[in-house]
Amino acid sequence: MKNYLLLFGAVLASGCASADYTPNTPVSRVRTASLCAAYGMRAPDGDKIREELSSRNAINAEEWVHVERREITVGMRECAVQAIVSVAGAAKYVSHKSGGELVSRDVYYRCNDVGSSQCPLLKITYDKDGVVTSVGSAPNVP
Repeated sequence: MKNYLLLFGAVLASGCASADYTPNTPVSRVRTASLCAAYGMRAPDGDKIREELSSRNAINAEEWVHVERREITVGMRECAVQAIVSVAGAAKYVSHKSGGELVSRDVYYRCNDVGSSQCPLLKITYDKDGVVTSVGSAPNVP
């Protein structure tokens, strides 16, 4: 019975944040990745989204400074990057694997509307945990 209650609690907890963002959905019920993108698309309830992302530790205080400046730096987590560039959308994903395991990903963004000095074509490399390991302009998408 104890295991059943634990499983039921886990199902309830996972269901709390399973929706995609819409302006009518309470932010507490929206998936983190969807909130990151919504903030980047300058959703009308950005203050609520920011508060929710902070409470989930999806974007920390240091990352928020960079998000507000629209600058992507090594060490940022993917949610913070999405809060900057999701308005642009990814142009291409390139995965790098070793022995079948994901080692890193390169993501190319067309970002003319982002307002970042690193645009118009941005290449970001993430490690297997979704942390930026390199960022720079790209001459073209491979």
